[in-house]
Amino acid sequence: MEPSFAPKWEDTLKPTFEWTWQKSGSCPEGTVPIRRISRDDILRANSIESFGKKDVLGANGSVETAGIKPPSNPPSYGTKGYINVWSVHVEPDEWSQSALIVGNTNGEAHSFIEAGWGIHPVAFGDTKTRLFAYWTADGYHKTGCYNTMCPGFVQVGKRIMLGSYVQPLSTLGGQQYEIDVIIFRDRKQSSWWLRIHGDNVGYWPDSIFRGFKNCPIVNWGGAILNKRSGGKHTNTQMGSGNHPESGQFTRTAYISRVELMDEIGALFTPTSVQPYYTKERCYSAKANWYPFRHPILEHLWVYFGGSGGAQCDQY
Repeated sequence: MEPSFAPKWEDTLKPTFEWTWQKSGSCPEGTVPIRRISRDDILRANSIESFGKKDVLGANGSVETAGIKPPSNPPSYGTKGYINVWSVHVEPDEWSQSALIVGNTNGEAHSFIEAGWGIHPVAFGDTKTRLFAYWTADGYHKTGCYNTMCPGFVQVGKRIMLGSYVQPLSTLGGQQYEIDVIIFRDRKQSSWWLRIHGDNVGYWPDSIFRGFKNCPIVNWGGAILNKRSGGKHTNTQMGSGNHPESGQFTRTAYISRVELMDEIGALFTPTSVQPYYTKERCYSAKANWYPFRHPILEHLWVYFGGSGGAQCDQY
């Protein structure tokens, strides 16, 4: 199965990742790669009901976010960006992610789709940087899950497996590696598609959502789970572990060449955006357009992240 159309853009950086799962062989004809769920995966969950779901409650803690979003604009129909990938410190019962997020809070329905990379010891059993996608139809309460851990996302591509870990990773002051991600609406097929490195990985059908026909909510940035209580803040890092003011390129996590998709499927660069963050001292974000003084050629870059830790207790 393929989408009825494919948004196109200039891929200036060719994919350089090693898809580690392919070292043990490729998928036979007529099959797709799906990460095996083990007994240990299930036992790490707090309950059967919470298996595969994102912990957003934090047991007296909180989810901390930092990123960039468009101001109040007419709904779009997808977004695209190049997310550079890192390995950062994550506490054993928490998580950290860098992702594109689209959503629509239509009446009682609070539908969201996320895609990017994350480190989630509870969901995956280690602290490796992994590709992930997530969906929910009720604001992260009872519906939704990671990747193919529950019914919802339909895998169709053979080259990319959600849940696989990414190599190589970006280094401070060194080489940067990116995954190009796009989430877009296919109105003819009544579905939301995920593409990574130009590969149609799969789709979320409308049947799992309620009224999710466009996305007035679009976020580009990071999030972490802080399970510390009593006003204390975790050491879990976001992005590269550095704030945007720490040197930017090669030191700060970014999502580059960010674009939105309009009603006819054309991609365009937002000309006005604003930052969002829950605790600026802990994790922050800012935007830049490059190159300067060339409005037609300008690309939006989103910088975000932070180290968390004791300095947040002073906030």
